[in-house]
Amino acid sequence: MTIYTIGNRLSFEKQRIIKAETATTEVEVETPPAQSGGQAEQKDEFVTQLSKIYQRLKYSKKLKSAMKEVEQDLLGVLAQRLMRTLCPKCKEPYKPDQKELDHLIDTYGRDTIEADTPDYDFNNIELMGVNPEGCVDCGGTGYKGRTGIHELLVGTPTLQGMIYKKAELDDIRAQALKDGMRTMRQDGIYKIFGGFTDYAQLLRVVSE
Repeated sequence: MTIYTIGNRLSFEKQRIIKAETATTEVEVETPPAQSGGQAEQKDEFVTQLSKIYQRLKYSKKLKSAMKEVEQDLLGVLAQRLMRTLCPKCKEPYKPDQKELDHLIDTYGRDTIEADTPDYDFNNIELMGVNPEGCVDCGGTGYKGRTGIHELLVGTPTLQGMIYKKAELDDIRAQALKDGMRTMRQDGIYKIFGGFTDYAQLLRVVSE
């Protein structure tokens, strides 16, 4: 009996208990004593759960063959988020104190930031901050527009091999960083140093 047959035969008088075995679309049904109350809601919930089980079992069969294609043909994986940018008309330059500068550098990665930002003089750098009063152009918010922060994982042969061997996600991420991936947090800090946004906006979209 298929799950859809079971769903169609569900009565208001009896509650079905579903047991789904892995990699099968057949469902075993036990019928406990009749219960009352919330029958319509129970039927809707039952049908919803049947649908979820069906989809999970259906696609689990295809997962292994799909992963083989991913291992061989993966070019990259791109993650992105949008963050607000400072208003170009009223944003204000300021010189960060050493504590703020150290925090940004350490969050980015002190061992990589100098290589990624060769044009920055961190001994004499100005950042851009929000104007608390804003202007007419930004409607008094101090921010106008959005920019994307991105994280691109490139499917190198090493990473493809790790995916094939079902490596842990933390290990895959560590290898991606070793291969030169810039994280969304790093990309956000890069844009902070470029004067496009501030750290408060980065924290809105990427947690510490």
